[in-house]
Amino acid sequence: ALLENPEFANTTNLISGYLDDELAKGFAAQNQLYATVAGMLKSQPERREKLWTIAHALQNGLKADGMNIGITNSMVTPVYLSGSVAEGMQVVFDLRENYNIFCSIVVYPVIPKGQLLLRLIPTSMHTLEDVKYTIKAFKNVAEKLAKGEYNKELLIDASKL
Repeated sequence: ALLENPEFANTTNLISGYLDDELAKGFAAQNQLYATVAGMLKSQPERREKLWTIAHALQNGLKADGMNIGITNSMVTPVYLSGSVAEGMQVVFDLRENYNIFCSIVVYPVIPKGQLLLRLIPTSMHTLEDVKYTIKAFKNVAEKLAKGEYNKELLIDASKL
């Protein structure tokens, strides 16, 4: 009966049209960004060289400090840690608020429960000093995580929001 309701059909069509338009705009913007970046890397090879210098310094430095970065063939640098989702969120918050480092996090169910995946994306604008600072920051938060300094439980009950 719901599918036959004209109001429901009209609302569904409006939402569908909006999403199609917004997705199309998003894909167009994304394609433009990719084209711009690709053009820049072709016309300015020194940026690509510097990017890989920074990425390799970051990856090698993290590994030298005992971090598990898995296998990566790109500048995107994964860092695997052990901890709960709540701990992972606090690590990311700590990195952002106290170290001015932004990274994305991947948690269960995308990866096994009890594991955390933080992803760093260096750029050609970063410096080797930035890399050293980042490595030190990750060592600090990894030590805090290992010592249990982050709360293992969820801090906010989303069901009560």
